[in-house]
Amino acid sequence: MKSNIPSTKINSDQVIEQFIHSCSHDLRAPLTSIKGLVKVAEYYPQNDEVHNCFLMIDRCTDTMDKLIRGLEEFMVINHYTINPEAINYQTLVDNSIEDYQDDLKNKSITVQVKINTPDAIITDRLIFSLIFKHLFKNAIAFQDEKKNNKFINIEIYSDQNAVQIKVSDNGIGISAAHNQKIFRPFFKASTQSKGVGMGLFLLNNLLNKMNGKICFESKEQLGTSFIALLPCLARVAGT
Repeated sequence: MKSNIPSTKINSDQVIEQFIHSCSHDLRAPLTSIKGLVKVAEYYPQNDEVHNCFLMIDRCTDTMDKLIRGLEEFMVINHYTINPEAINYQTLVDNSIEDYQDDLKNKSITVQVKINTPDAIITDRLIFSLIFKHLFKNAIAFQDEKKNNKFINIEIYSDQNAVQIKVSDNGIGISAAHNQKIFRPFFKASTQSKGVGMGLFLLNNLLNKMNGKICFESKEQLGTSFIALLPCLARVAGT
């Protein structure tokens, strides 16, 4: 006897995407409401204990928001269609750095930029911007607060075959014990991390989308250098 129940067989990727979509949709509204109510409550008189509770609630909702945004980015990139175009690397880098001016000023971080690329090199604007953002944001997050000469050095080179993005810092570095783990989702190599452990995972996902590669060198207390390599899309597309 045949069943009238439709088949519900789906693969693991579909299950993951449905879960992410559900989390994003169902959690976003109450999360926004909680943050709004906390801000309203802060306007009224309260003792130190209540104030501290509100601060903790605000931090927890921030963490949840970062997690949702990370999951959303993962899902969007999985469905994203690469769009080859000639871009101005200097403009994209300058805009990204400008977005983090407050963090750079508060932490007294010096940024040096060196770009050497021919105008004709073609890549995907969105993916390049996201890759650079993750590398740059990571370098800011893991600065060594004890150092007076905190810096981030950015080097971008390209030829007709590939674009290389190198971001170096003199931050806290990465323990050798974590070298094989840092690109895993939700992994945090340091208690200094204020994120949810999705940054380098998303970065690796972006590079995989472009058939790119990444490597890094790091020493604890001395700093870290990440190098991302993206193929020239003009060659990939055959144009």
